[in-house]
Amino acid sequence: MIHGIGTDIVKISRFSEWHKFSDVRLKKIFHDREIKHFRLLFSKNEKRACEFFASRFAVKEAVFKSVSDLFQIHGLSFLHVGRLITVEKNELNVPKICIHYSGLDLRDVKISVSLTHDGGHAIAFVVVETVK
Repeated sequence: MIHGIGTDIVKISRFSEWHKFSDVRLKKIFHDREIKHFRLLFSKNEKRACEFFASRFAVKEAVFKSVSDLFQIHGLSFLHVGRLITVEKNELNVPKICIHYSGLDLRDVKISVSLTHDGGHAIAFVVVETVK
C-alpha cells in the first residue's frame, strides 16, 4: 500500500559553489557518508559536484515530503531529517534510500527512488510503501 509520494526539482546551478563549502557547513544538510563520498569522487570535478549536491538535495526534499507525517510525529525539521537521509547504491548500482534514525521503525516500509538530471535540473521522485 502506498503511504506517501514526494517529488522535487532543483536547478543544478543553485549548487555551483557548494563544492567549496567546508564539511561543517555541508553537515547542516548532508550525512557524513555523503560528504565523504563527495570528497572521494567529485571534489575535483565541479560539474559532477553540482549534480551530486543537486540530486541529493532533491532526494532529501522528496523523502521529507513523502514521509513528513512520520517525521513530524517525532518533531523533526527538514534540516534535521536531511542529515539522516542518504542515497546509496545496491549491488545492481540502483539508488536506494537509507534513513539513519533509530526512532523510526521502518521494517515494513519500502522506499523507492528515481533520480535524473538534465537540462540544468535535478529531479527526484520517491514512493513510500508499507509492505505488510
